[in-house]
Amino acid sequence: MLMVIIGVQFGGDEIVKSKQGAGSATTCMAYAGFRFVKALMSAQSGQSVTEEAYVHLPGIPGGRELAAELGVDYFAVKVQIDKNGATKVLPIGDLSGNEKKLFEAALCELKTNIATGVSFMSV
Repeated sequence: MLMVIIGVQFGGDEIVKSKQGAGSATTCMAYAGFRFVKALMSAQSGQSVTEEAYVHLPGIPGGRELAAELGVDYFAVKVQIDKNGATKVLPIGDLSGNEKKLFEAALCELKTNIATGVSFMSV
């Protein structure tokens, strides 16, 4: 199974902030990792699974179109996974007006982060 998992950025920080200093994000991050590995194991055993993953869009069927629409090659999106790996990128779906504003702001920051990460790979 060929799949590249890129990672989660600042997820733990956001959870700690939401807990207002009353704990850490360790359990939440561990559960997210467990859930994803469980999905991969189910896919490897022959089940078709839908899971969110931060992926290289052009490497997955349907991803090239989404990459062109968003202007990024890497994005967290729902993908279908089976024993052959990620087989299909699923659409993002409808967003409310406020969600669209937040999405655009996040996408702008993501573009900067991707460019920074890619520049490290070139070194």
